[in-house]
Amino acid sequence: MNFNSKIFYFLIITICILACDKDELQKSIDKPDVEEPKSVLTQLNYPSGKGSSGDMSTGVLGYGYDCTGLCDTLSVRNKVFDLKENYIMIAWPFSSHIGVSVSGYGCNNVYEIIESESPWGDWVDYQDTLALAAHIKSLLNYGLNENFVADSCGYAYFSTERVFKRYRYYLWRDETKEQVTDECKKDFKELNIEEIVEKYGTHAIKEACAGSRWEILYKCNSYSTKGMLYKRMKEYFGFVPFTIAHSNKIYKIPDEEELIFNAIGTKNNSFGILNITNNNADSIHIDIYNAKHDETTYQLMKIGEEGLIPLYKFFDASEKQQELKEYIDNIVETNSLL
Repeated sequence: MNFNSKIFYFLIITICILACDKDELQKSIDKPDVEEPKSVLTQLNYPSGKGSSGDMSTGVLGYGYDCTGLCDTLSVRNKVFDLKENYIMIAWPFSSHIGVSVSGYGCNNVYEIIESESPWGDWVDYQDTLALAAHIKSLLNYGLNENFVADSCGYAYFSTERVFKRYRYYLWRDETKEQVTDECKKDFKELNIEEIVEKYGTHAIKEACAGSRWEILYKCNSYSTKGMLYKRMKEYFGFVPFTIAHSNKIYKIPDEEELIFNAIGTKNNSFGILNITNNNADSIHIDIYNAKHDETTYQLMKIGEEGLIPLYKFFDASEKQQELKEYIDNIVETNSLL
């Protein structure tokens, strides 16, 4: 093939390519723009079931507690030990804030993350870390129907709380077995391990707070979890808590976002989920932060820093007591892993 023939074939091929590109260009011009899906707000039904509000004067002190559930009255079980006069109640209101970054990138133990210093430079104020870890896991389960933290996503949890009553009971080590209720003693002898935990939970409560709580659990497929939470809270809730106001850097806009919000112990309790896009971020406003805090609606919403005693510590050493210990220890270990 001579040189002129090569040029001729080259020109033919070039013309064909340009013609194809022109057709594709025309198709793209004629093709209508696909509108990005809008953000969707879905109200959820808050979980219901057995539980207890405790006694009028001493709250849930002495009652059993299921360390695998939400941190509220739903997780309170039958009474484990009777109270003497060595308890105190602080009855003036005060507020606290919690910010915890729970990253899915290589993270599998929420309990250890919460117990260590918060990545946001904050610290978990007056909170039992086991109860908080189980609470976050329960929100993840009820809101997103997930039992684990996805490795490809980042998570952030924020809570602001209004405490109306703070209960604390001074229970010394040698008093645990002396103050067990007669019913609990009887059940320990007659029931099997599963039935005992079903009725009394995994722990007993010696320190707790009653009040109201407003919280968010945010998930996105970006390393900019804190910055995106800052952005979304301004857009959907109209405020940014001071504890995360400094964490507003965004390195990557995520294309998958979900946000669970919850308010309990207020006049307008609310539980829902936002499936977020950038289409209509300003069209949805949730007035949850201004929920009315009222002493007639408050409830258990926080376990004190050392507020839980394992149930097995209330019984004398025996084969059954050791079996109960192993059963509860396994529950605790399993529950802290997401």
